[in-house]
Amino acid sequence: MSEQTHRVLRILIFALRQAGHGLGSIFFIPNPWIGLILWGALFSNLRFGLFALLGLVVGVFVKQLLRVSDVQKVGGGIKGNALLAAILVAWLTGATSFGIWVQVLVAVFASAVAAVVAAGILSLLGGGRFPLLVTGYCLVASALFVICPQCTVLSANAMSPWPLLVDVAGWFEAFVRSMGAMVYSPSFFFGSLVCLAILLWSPTAFITGCVAWLGGVAISLAIQAMGYLYFFLPLSYNFFISGMALGASIFLPGRIGLLVALAGGMICAFFGFVLQVWLQGAASAYLPISLTLTIWLGIAALTLSGRDSVVKSYVSSRFPPEFAWARNAYLSQRFGKSDPLLAVPVVGALRISQGFSGKETHVGDWSHALDFQSAVLPEVDVGLDGHSIWGASVISPISGVVECIKNDVPDNVLGCRNFVDNWGNYVIIRLDHGGWVMLAHFMQGSIAVFHGMRTEVGTYLGRVGNSGRSSFPHLHLQFQNAPTAGAPTHPFRLANYLSTDNPDGPWLRWVSSDVPSVGEFVSIGQRNLLAYELLSTMMLGVATWFVEVKGSVPPAFRPSVSSTTFKIQVNMDETGRYRYDSGSGGWLLSRLDPDAWRVVELERVNNCFLKLLAVATPSIPYAATEGMVWRDVPPVLTSHVSYPLSFAPFFGKRFPVGTYQCAFLPQTGGVIEIAALEFDPRRPHLPKNVRCRLERFRGITRLEADFAQGNVAYTLLSFEPVS
Repeated sequence: MSEQTHRVLRILIFALRQAGHGLGSIFFIPNPWIGLILWGALFSNLRFGLFALLGLVVGVFVKQLLRVSDVQKVGGGIKGNALLAAILVAWLTGATSFGIWVQVLVAVFASAVAAVVAAGILSLLGGGRFPLLVTGYCLVASALFVICPQCTVLSANAMSPWPLLVDVAGWFEAFVRSMGAMVYSPSFFFGSLVCLAILLWSPTAFITGCVAWLGGVAISLAIQAMGYLYFFLPLSYNFFISGMALGASIFLPGRIGLLVALAGGMICAFFGFVLQVWLQGAASAYLPISLTLTIWLGIAALTLSGRDSVVKSYVSSRFPPEFAWARNAYLSQRFGKSDPLLAVPVVGALRISQGFSGKETHVGDWSHALDFQSAVLPEVDVGLDGHSIWGASVISPISGVVECIKNDVPDNVLGCRNFVDNWGNYVIIRLDHGGWVMLAHFMQGSIAVFHGMRTEVGTYLGRVGNSGRSSFPHLHLQFQNAPTAGAPTHPFRLANYLSTDNPDGPWLRWVSSDVPSVGEFVSIGQRNLLAYELLSTMMLGVATWFVEVKGSVPPAFRPSVSSTTFKIQVNMDETGRYRYDSGSGGWLLSRLDPDAWRVVELERVNNCFLKLLAVATPSIPYAATEGMVWRDVPPVLTSHVSYPLSFAPFFGKRFPVGTYQCAFLPQTGGVIEIAALEFDPRRPHLPKNVRCRLERFRGITRLEADFAQGNVAYTLLSFEPVS
């Protein structure tokens, strides 16, 4: 193929992407190829299609002229505003005697003004949480309706009447036709293709839109029942899109999202009625103004509480909402919510004497706090001897800056409390990412840091004492939203710690992050140098693998029979993550976190080896010792998504958890073997057990899995390191 042909193809693909995104974004569909379906529907009216193309060209030209980017902007964008303005002109002038060149000039002018206004509004919004939507088009359309009212009347009279709402068929036809009203094409054919495009993009978004449409119609009928004149069908597309936007496209979908969509549709219907009354039934009342007001109001209301909002913002619109929800649900299950991670702040074996929502002092606004005591029975921990936590070293559980300290409160006699200085001696640290951590009940005069001092995880702070409202030596830890001592608390989790039921036995349970319960024994997850050295010295290079299959293996993990050998390229990306690249089979990303070697992401993986590797070793802690166990959620499971997932946000979904064990780690080092002991038996496509062997420098050298009726084994044949 010649270079000229390549250039023509690139230009064609660019044009198709611009067109698909420009029209699709109006309906909150950022996928340009699905957006092309809407163009097919639009060209069922050749006049509308050609004028829309003209508006698109003007919009792209204005974007380039102003050097403004609206890539992945959904709900409108500069191109969307421009082409909508052109479609409006096509509709307004279709029943007039204006010459075609006059119509074209008006369309170019209207599109340019809509694009410039949209760019200006986009600049005022600053690319923040409020989307541009089709505000530029609404302003231009309102002006044209005023300039040429006769054109508006003629064009409206030429449109097909809306169906009678007397039976299910009439309601269904009205719903489908309303989907095309935004682009002046309220036909059953066009509306059907809009529904098809939305369903192909996201059934979840379609469901939330339908809920909102029904809610808006209910409010509209209630208004009519009160004796008011309200023509809601021509503007009911606003109900649908507002619910689709708030319930799935701007915020992550879910059960709360359905309620948000329902409320959005109802509020949008009310705004539409107010506009009809205020504008006395003028054509501007049928524009997506009520949609814009509803979405902006919804965003403002739902983000007032910040991180405590009942819904979460949809950070990236590139993926369908259900995919974004699945990723968020997976990350929440694997790593917990976005609560701060704090390290265990005391060296040695500890017992949680009071946890979250404790029976004594951890109540109300101070529910989220932990008390650390020595890992012996409470009746023994009354003397200031070797069995007590008294005098134990306190280390910083987080990186930050010391905000405030108190160091002069005397320690209490055992069994007594100081109710005047409730927190005794304390240290308050301001976190780098916001919020404050308070550690309380230090020994008098032992605090070794000062105001403004920088601390890192592990920085020595002082010693455990018995000051303040404390009758026995212990350390109090809480996360709060203000720098004052004893401010209201917020949830947090401990990270990288060992847990056991018997402090006198081996500590063979590692926890990546969690909130320990009352009575649980915990200890800092100290690095095992043998495991850490092995995991941190894996080299980059090209690995050649041999695969052997016995019996029947589920399709998800069944390797290709075309070849028994294959290559995996092990390199490092720009962020320092290991990348296991199988070429067309996708790649796996892992990284060296502060606490563990961890598989963090899979990209377009259909290579069975990479899938199995993610199941076998989602994480390996540096604290690993022979016999140690831990639990994790294999990331490969997020790639098994399909249309049934569209209903998961409304019913919930739990990802299977695997139990892992360090099966072999000799004192001489150089090799470690990880065994995946069990998975959810209700997931037949998962293996019964998996075993993985890693060696120093070469990394993974053996991977084997047993299934219900078969076995698959991968063996490293050779490894060619690269510099």
